[in-house]
Amino acid sequence: MISSLIHILIVTPVIFLWLRERELNKGTLHRSLGSESAEP
Repeated sequence: MISSLIHILIVTPVIFLWLRERELNKGTLHRSLGSESAEP
């Protein structure tokens, strides 16, 4: 039970933050957000 709690509170958020930073560095997330508002 303790290992599950550690996984949920620490490991999972770290993985999501790492994936988000990777997408931002590639420019895929920024480009997809900007393309919707840039086109008329």
